[in-house]
Amino acid sequence: MGFTEEWYKNGIHPKGNLGKKHSKKTGRIISRKLKAAWKKGKFADRKGEVWNKGLTKETNTIIAKYAEVMTGKKFTKEHIENMSKAQKGNIPWNKGIYTSKTKKWYHRLRKTVAYYKWRESVFKRDNWTCQKCGIRGGYLEPHHIISIKDDKSKALLISNGITLCRECHKKITWPKK
Repeated sequence: MGFTEEWYKNGIHPKGNLGKKHSKKTGRIISRKLKAAWKKGKFADRKGEVWNKGLTKETNTIIAKYAEVMTGKKFTKEHIENMSKAQKGNIPWNKGIYTSKTKKWYHRLRKTVAYYKWRESVFKRDNWTCQKCGIRGGYLEPHHIISIKDDKSKALLISNGITLCRECHKKITWPKK
């Protein structure tokens, strides 16, 4: 199937309205017609009815299996107490791991304007060169000589920063044991 001049002359495109947007008025008309069609049951199976209309978990095995999976089990108070006693003293796997809502102060610091100014001034001082291997440019990272976790007051001191490439920063931050 190829494009013909007739299609272009008549404004017909084989892919219909692909990529075109409706006006607000047309959008409201389409919306109204779709809602009416839903009420009439046009979007059901070929018989005109919804497949699960009138079925319950007592009358249909498919509905019963779905209800069984979705509802979960009901525990007695005694059983809940026993489960609680069994978990006493256990440390949760995610204890101490933080999420984006509870990030530490130093993670929030890295999104401030002051931090970006500190970072840029460290790079400028070191002439955009890794201070370990001497590579100029590329992907550079600022490194705190004294960790900001250890001393908050030195977090934004230019003298506490050093420019490193990604590889050298990995070697310093996470040395192999």
